[in-house]
Amino acid sequence: MHDQSYLSKIVELEEMASIRRSAAAEGKRCVLAHGIFDIIHPGHTRHLEWARRQGDLLLVTVVDDGLGVRTRTPADIRVENLCALSMVDYVARVRSIDATASVDTVRPDVLVRGMEFQGSRAEVALREKAAVERHGGELLLSSGDPAYSNIRTAELEGSYLHSRETVLHQVLDRHRVAPGRVDEVLRSIDGARVVVVGDSTVEEYVHADALGMAMEDPVIVVKPRRSERFLGGAAGVAEHASSLGARVDLFSVVGEDPTAEFLRRKSESSVVRYHLLSDDTRPTTLKQRFLGGGKKLLRANYFEEHPIRDRLADRIHEEVAGCLDGADLLLFWDGSYGAVPARLRDLLLSRCREIGVPVAATSPCSTQISTIERFRGVRFIVATEREVRMACWDNTNSLAELGHALVERTGNGGLVVPLGEDGALVFDDAGRRDWLPGLSSRMIDPLGGTDALFAATALGIAAGGSLLESSIIGCAAWAVEVELNGNVPVQSDRVRERLLEQLYAEDVAGRLTTTGRGHPR
Repeated sequence: MHDQSYLSKIVELEEMASIRRSAAAEGKRCVLAHGIFDIIHPGHTRHLEWARRQGDLLLVTVVDDGLGVRTRTPADIRVENLCALSMVDYVARVRSIDATASVDTVRPDVLVRGMEFQGSRAEVALREKAAVERHGGELLLSSGDPAYSNIRTAELEGSYLHSRETVLHQVLDRHRVAPGRVDEVLRSIDGARVVVVGDSTVEEYVHADALGMAMEDPVIVVKPRRSERFLGGAAGVAEHASSLGARVDLFSVVGEDPTAEFLRRKSESSVVRYHLLSDDTRPTTLKQRFLGGGKKLLRANYFEEHPIRDRLADRIHEEVAGCLDGADLLLFWDGSYGAVPARLRDLLLSRCREIGVPVAATSPCSTQISTIERFRGVRFIVATEREVRMACWDNTNSLAELGHALVERTGNGGLVVPLGEDGALVFDDAGRRDWLPGLSSRMIDPLGGTDALFAATALGIAAGGSLLESSIIGCAAWAVEVELNGNVPVQSDRVRERLLEQLYAEDVAGRLTTTGRGHPR
């Protein structure tokens, strides 16, 4: 039999109050945590671990069933799960959504809440703060762990345990979008005119034999065998857009070096119209990855971050402005390598506003100093969770709150946050948030995934799709790309195939028939 002695931690609220009084008589400091705790994930455990460190005894009150709170786990199971955690001392079920009733009964020395109570739930926190201070205690806010905020957000969407096909249909139903509409948008991409401006990079994979540890230094020694190169950055986005059916002009800056020659040779065989301007003060950005046994061992980046000269920026502005008439979209890929200085960015944004050309932007900053917030008033931006947090200068509040705050502060039409295999979060300027599930079952290489998502989502917008419809296409493009090695342009028919696999999956075919949805052409 399994030892279930931990269930002795379950008490009634009045009994918890008595435990607190006895502990106080012994000079012990009691901490109270309160919440729903639907599916226990690492964010919860880190929150409770932090709470336990604030005192000698951790008491937890759990919101009971039947109070209008959407959960997938019954209260008795939620209580048992909490009892199984070593940092928790006692658990009680309560008939109150906020913590005031628990505080008034237990009178803890400390009430611990999550950082979201400093933002969207600040009004609740003020009531709870007043309650705990009435009894001589204090309210502390725990940051939890932002690395797991995507899991928590998916959980809040109420779909975390469902199949991705079901989740996708739930999102479409919520927005009253028929699956055929997404396919229609994808088909309408063909022939869109797109201008891409930004930093082009070359991504090199150096495949090597790992020989072991050097005797004189604690470093790994490798023997390079072969290398392969892919286009990345603005060039990668341009190639993805072209492969999806768009007519693309790319404006970028390169150095005067062998890496630039590789870029120029690739441009000669591409359908994309490359406009590569030389700058002898910088190298062409090269990202070199050393792989051993298929695993990445090291990355070396060759780049400069200083802005291009004003006369070069003026020349790019003139050439791009001449290309914007009749364009359906302008895309910025600004990796902070200097190809998109502020003056050039602002001039092009102003020109696009004048002639009604929508703009989308991304500003990756895995190693550089950058912020996506520099793009304001654009149709949408793509940014990772880290980039959102950097733009908001906030590593504690939930990604859900920060996404809405960033959209509101920038005046942008929306934000798409890739979550890797967990899919993406989509925020629009109407205050709505949707979680789109990941559509890949076997990620091989993440390189190029976000570029593909960015390009495909932008083309969906150019084809007349909403941000949600376009982001679904973007997620399908991401899924196709990460199942390839390197940044390889995704094909429209492959993306459509992946979409239809999800939109018309067998397990929802019955729903499609009964709700009158047609099948793809």
